[in-house]
Amino acid sequence: MNSLGLRIGVIGRGIAVEDSTGYICSQNEIWLLDRLTSNGSKIIYGPIIVKKGDECAEHFKKIYKARLNNGPIKVHGFYGEFQKKQNIIRKIIRYFIWFLRCIRFVSKVDILLIYYPSTLGVMAIIASKIMRHRYILYKGSSWIKDRKHIELFKSDIIRKLRLNFKKYIETYVMKSSPLILVRGPVVNGNNCKYIRGNTPFLASDIYERIDTCLGKKIVIVSVCHILPNKRINDIIKAIAVVSKYNSNVIFKHIGGGYKKDIDELRALADTLGVSDKVCFLGPVKDKKKLLCEFRNSDIFILASYSEGFPRVIIEAMSQSLPVIASKTEGVEDRFNNYSDILMFEAGNHKELSDAIKRVISNQELRQRIIINGRKQAEIEFNLPMPEDTIMQAINTIISER
Repeated sequence: MNSLGLRIGVIGRGIAVEDSTGYICSQNEIWLLDRLTSNGSKIIYGPIIVKKGDECAEHFKKIYKARLNNGPIKVHGFYGEFQKKQNIIRKIIRYFIWFLRCIRFVSKVDILLIYYPSTLGVMAIIASKIMRHRYILYKGSSWIKDRKHIELFKSDIIRKLRLNFKKYIETYVMKSSPLILVRGPVVNGNNCKYIRGNTPFLASDIYERIDTCLGKKIVIVSVCHILPNKRINDIIKAIAVVSKYNSNVIFKHIGGGYKKDIDELRALADTLGVSDKVCFLGPVKDKKKLLCEFRNSDIFILASYSEGFPRVIIEAMSQSLPVIASKTEGVEDRFNNYSDILMFEAGNHKELSDAIKRVISNQELRQRIIINGRKQAEIEFNLPMPEDTIMQAINTIISER
């Protein structure tokens, strides 16, 4: 049996906004789903659907431009709420409904591609086990180190109980899954296979240079859609500290966001007296322009409070930029501090400013991070494309049935 005509279920990842014209999803989701259908397979896609009227619906609409309507991709969504304060009873009921939908979802497909870590992903794994259904796990980071789901709780007892529960789930998932496609974290196991991310950058785009921070201006760059957990405010605070040490430092941010959020960041820069050193370039969609911005920069910073495996780090490394990144689950799992990258505690702008000063002043450290980071990018870009690996894995599992 080959993959032609297969019903492939994709579940556990992604947000979609439902409106009268279909579903608005992230470009990354559409990118992968389209490629999985290119060989004649049918996709049943199970995103978390934000209801109209939810306080985050308009927010997601602005971020996610790509539309998913019909054709070989059918949507069987899991309706969720993203209100800031959620009633615990309603949350339990919703999760129970999700689990029942997972069982129904599993029954409609020939094989499942489950994104992990996520609560929905864990439900899909359990549903697959109950129904003795084949699945492939797509692992992006460690669930144990996902701080945004642990540090929400003020009680140490609840936090420890939740962490121990996640450790049990993580161990069970890693041992029992037939095949795990690993996106970022370093894991061991005969059932694990590494795949590359869906970055538009290729091996031919790698830019070699020995050093940075040699010009009159030291350009620091970050790339992301501006959200509170991306902590761009910490970068601006660090720039204010570093500018007292080196007045030639400037900061450029690439990526969109709400006007309100950007205005608040501009106001912060003005309050700290560094408005002339902070520039918001907005989204840069053209790859050549993005490459140019990277190559004209000296240091890359990722300051997020929580991340899976951020592909933008690999993109920056491919352009021979020394990378400074917060200690998030995806970063700590993959890279070596002071070798491939320089890490700081998320949310601590003083540590970030110290890291910036260290990179600027220590040429040996800077060059080591540039060289080893570029090697990481070369390794990543030589991995097979994710859709090719996924289809190969699907064909292997189907042939064993």
